[in-house]
Amino acid sequence: MRKNNGSPEDYYSQRNNEYKKVIEGKYGVTKASASTMCNFTVLCEAFDIAGWTFPSGGKYRQAEDNLMDFTVQNADV
Repeated sequence: MRKNNGSPEDYYSQRNNEYKKVIEGKYGVTKASASTMCNFTVLCEAFDIAGWTFPSGGKYRQAEDNLMDFTVQNADV
């Protein structure tokens, strides 16, 4: 069985993610950037293929950057 999930233009790439943040805590330093966001990029691509829509109005132009920003800003929740 084959399933077509879209065209190559539909695929997400983490190489163009804009999100960057350095988080310092009591256990050390974490650096978030395009090279560390693969799970957010794949998650957003899967949501998009499944037909979910993303909220607009985030700081960034791509859904995965906004999802990463939301997750980091609301980690304590």
